[in-house]
Amino acid sequence: VIVSLGASQWGANQPDFTWLSIEKCLRQAGFNQHRLLAVTWGGEDDSGREYPGELKSRLSQEAQALELDFLEPDGLKSMVETHVRLFKEAAGTKPIRAFINIGGSLVNLGRDSSVLELRPGLTQVKKIPPEDRCGLIQRLASEGIPVIHLLNIRGLVERYNLPWDPQPLPQVDKDLKLQLEDSYKKKLWLLLAAYILACAAIVIFSRLTRKRDGQPEPGPDL
Repeated sequence: VIVSLGASQWGANQPDFTWLSIEKCLRQAGFNQHRLLAVTWGGEDDSGREYPGELKSRLSQEAQALELDFLEPDGLKSMVETHVRLFKEAAGTKPIRAFINIGGSLVNLGRDSSVLELRPGLTQVKKIPPEDRCGLIQRLASEGIPVIHLLNIRGLVERYNLPWDPQPLPQVDKDLKLQLEDSYKKKLWLLLAAYILACAAIVIFSRLTRKRDGQPEPGPDL
């Protein structure tokens, strides 16, 4: 995961509780299933140049405390290649299964107008623009990597007939919760039964082997 601190929501719209603050809370709560590779400034040209100096200084200190590096702006092409390199290094020998874009950062979308034609959700990138206008979406799509585009969330909501910003928030379906719990219990019983059968098979096989070879059955220890 590479996070832009200048996104319009989820942290960056609260100067006193940025994504770095959220990341710190996640770590303290033991939520470590994700791996944050680096952070970017966000804002215009992903440079954060419109930020007040005091804010940039504070963000730098917070990132340093979390042992995170800022990816400094160095032109669109260079920034895209830096992101790709970090993703591939993190993947190691495993292939990148998908690229998920959340929001509208420059490095992700690029500068080509064709990005406006992309549907939200699992999308098909039909046009790969020149490198000087190409973002991460097009760059990774050109390698055959599936792209999940989460920008026009309202469009996704309307496509799947979901409620938009419902008040109050819907509760977890109790029947669904019971079904999941019942399914989990059944799986545990199946695993236990398989384990018992495997142990019984080992014991029976051992006794048959000893009987065939004329060896006495093991007796109790004296």
